[in-house]
Amino acid sequence: MSWGRIQLNDGSSIPSLAYGTGRLGTVDSVVGWVKQAISAGFIHIDTAQGYKNEEETGKGIRESGVAREDIYITTKFSGRDELSIPEAFEQSIKKLGVDYVDLYLIHHPRHAIPDIPSAWMQMEKLKEGGLTKNIGVSNFNVDELQAILDVAKIKPAANQVLMAWAKSKGIVVITSSRDKERVDAFLAAGNVVLTEEDNAAIDNAGKRGSWATK
Repeated sequence: MSWGRIQLNDGSSIPSLAYGTGRLGTVDSVVGWVKQAISAGFIHIDTAQGYKNEEETGKGIRESGVAREDIYITTKFSGRDELSIPEAFEQSIKKLGVDYVDLYLIHHPRHAIPDIPSAWMQMEKLKEGGLTKNIGVSNFNVDELQAILDVAKIKPAANQVLMAWAKSKGIVVITSSRDKERVDAFLAAGNVVLTEEDNAAIDNAGKRGSWATK
């Protein structure tokens, strides 16, 4: 596996390929799928308040036998249950069974309540308190990111897809599957090398809105 790590803007690094639990549902078998992913070689597990399986995800991590400090855990604030960002975070780490997470994200701009700058200040307090090592966002566009940068003391570490292309751009890739063969294939995809011409063709396809995804 040659996915490696990506350096974040604070000097720390994140595994560039993550196993996401977003499509795994809320059933007990999530525990087994997370264990399977870790056994296959994934050391970055991505979950969210909105996935409603943080508890099962945490159990899978613990039962994997891999030490907590060797697993990179990302979770997200999804604006569920009318909880504030601090309240949702406390609920998330309790369900995961951990004292901290490595990366905490605002799942979508619409979850930034009452507004993006105010929500980001709440995120900064979590990092300043040592509860999360890094903070970031997901699905934000340029203008929405700028609204954060205009007020930020701490810049977002991440803004969460053709996998080889994403890897070549330094983008963190998050994937999800229940199938062991696919999990192994995702890891092997890190060995794919694209030429400059390949990347240019994919860039142009994206500009035309013609990516085909499955």
